Amino acid sequence: MTESLPFIPYPPIERHGVIGDRRTAALVAADGTIDWLCLPDYDGPSVFGALLDAERGGFWRLGPVDPTLGVQRYVGECAALQTVWETDDFTVVLTDVMLAPEAERPAGSEGRRTIVRRLRCDRGTVSCLSLVQPRPDFDPEVTIRLVAGGIAFDAGELHLGLWSSQHGTRRARLAARRRIQPQSTAGREQSGPAGSPGGTASGCPLERSIRRMVPCPSSAPKVGPAI
Repeated sequence: MTESLPFIPYPPIERHGVIGDRRTAALVAADGTIDWLCLPDYDGPSVFGALLDAERGGFWRLGPVDPTLGVQRYVGECAALQTVWETDDFTVVLTDVMLAPEAERPAGSEGRRTIVRRLRCDRGTVSCLSLVQPRPDFDPEVTIRLVAGGIAFDAGELHLGLWSSQHGTRRARLAARRRIQPQSTAGREQSGPAGSPGGTASGCPLERSIRRMVPCPSSAPKVGPAI
């Protein structure tokens, strides 16, 4: 029953943006859901496939708790995609990029893919949700385990690592409601426990490696026009 899903099922294709790294690409719906991503390349198995099957396909939703279609745009002339929700009560901006190295990846890391998502509240206060549910090739058999700095998802030869800049949250919870406060220092991005004066933005990178789990850094990389 699609009524119970935490995202808007089957949004029009024109209500999607695309992020990629020249090897694969992800579709990001205007409600903040990544509903299509194949790894490690375009012809690999789908990890997020809710675009085709909302019940059995995987997804990653990040945004306001109540799923609503925002407005999407790209940042300047770069491949960073922004989804903006603006109401009378709040303005929330989700920025998505897939890191794309300028040179070939080193030997042993050819299959590494990294998605960086940053959720920021510019005005007001809003409850937001982050829910990650990978389903490699629509298979629900995924092992979830805690690792240093984040969460690991294992399914056969597929290994995904997830971490967040919000160190105050419980990493074992895949569905996390948090309060995001407006940016308190102009021109600077700060990270802190949800609800604190520094808790202005939440960064959530997802990284994939064929051979091994990629170590999770202590903090999320920042998103900027240089990517």
